[in-house]
Amino acid sequence: MENKPDDKSSGYDPANVAAMIVIVIFGLAVLFWLVWSLLVFKGGILPKLLMLIQIIIGKESFSGVNMQLWDGWVINTVALGILLVFTGGIFFLFRKKKG
Repeated sequence: MENKPDDKSSGYDPANVAAMIVIVIFGLAVLFWLVWSLLVFKGGILPKLLMLIQIIIGKESFSGVNMQLWDGWVINTVALGILLVFTGGIFFLFRKKKG
């Protein structure tokens, strides 16, 4: 009796492996762009949020704030939104089904 491997049950398809590699590299590039644009671009979002909190609680007036601090807030906010949607999608994708 010979144990021949079944041709239909090969270990992997090279096209699937190549597609997986491309998708993983693309996903890492998107994740890098999101983190970079959120935390690094034009000073990042953290100084902007801290200044906004100081304005809201009254420690700082809006007219006394350096307006260059607000450069890049659109990109920072868009990156935050996309990162929240991405994170929510991951949680939705990997949540455990009850029942």
